[in-house]
Amino acid sequence: LASAPPGPGPACTRVLRRLPKMPLGLLGSAAFYLASSAGMSILNKLAVTALPLPVTLVVIQMAFTTATTLCGWRLIHIGSLRDALRWGCTVPLLFNAMLVSSMFAMRHNTLGTIAVFRNIAPLFTLAIERVFRVPIEVDGPTIASLLTIVLGVGIYHAASIQFSRVGLTAIGVNIVFAVLERILQRYLLAQEPVDLSKPGMMLLNNAVGIAINGVLLVAFGEAWSAGAADGEPPALGSVLWGLTLGQWGA
Repeated sequence: LASAPPGPGPACTRVLRRLPKMPLGLLGSAAFYLASSAGMSILNKLAVTALPLPVTLVVIQMAFTTATTLCGWRLIHIGSLRDALRWGCTVPLLFNAMLVSSMFAMRHNTLGTIAVFRNIAPLFTLAIERVFRVPIEVDGPTIASLLTIVLGVGIYHAASIQFSRVGLTAIGVNIVFAVLERILQRYLLAQEPVDLSKPGMMLLNNAVGIAINGVLLVAFGEAWSAGAADGEPPALGSVLWGLTLGQWGA
């Protein structure tokens, strides 16, 4: 008997079997989040170039987000004080650290450099999730696809990649905070879920962040420099775009 032609390998078969099961809503949310994230990076770079006060820009973004969230107060749901404390005493700290370090990274690096290093972050996320035994399936094709993305982004941005000691430090710190924030957020959303609506999470993230940044404004000497540069248009663009990123990211 003639042997049947070889079919796709087990790894390819597993990937193909997953595709039909992906809901369109998940794909749409992921695509919109990617577009929002890319737009946010561009606008933040423009904003921090026009107004070189990273903490001040984060405060402007958080104040705007808090105000617009409160305008839709009927959508804010906080199930219990315990859930509010579980979220409010953990996620906003890392969320704020991620945003502030991201602004410093934007100020001292090109967008190409940041894009390459941000695509390396998922590899660290997978490693940390394995350490904390997060129930997520990781196989060879997943790792290979992430490495391929990093290679492709590196080639695309090769001409614009620039390195400096301050810039690399800012990127490294930002990646650490971003990875930890995403893991903790995922834990409180998927594994030990809190009874909070998305607007409730956004309100806690930004309200607590404003309080923390009040100290950072003084520590970095920005409290007396807020009017030193003209950056209103890109700053306004970044806060408006940030609303979409916060909504679809959750």
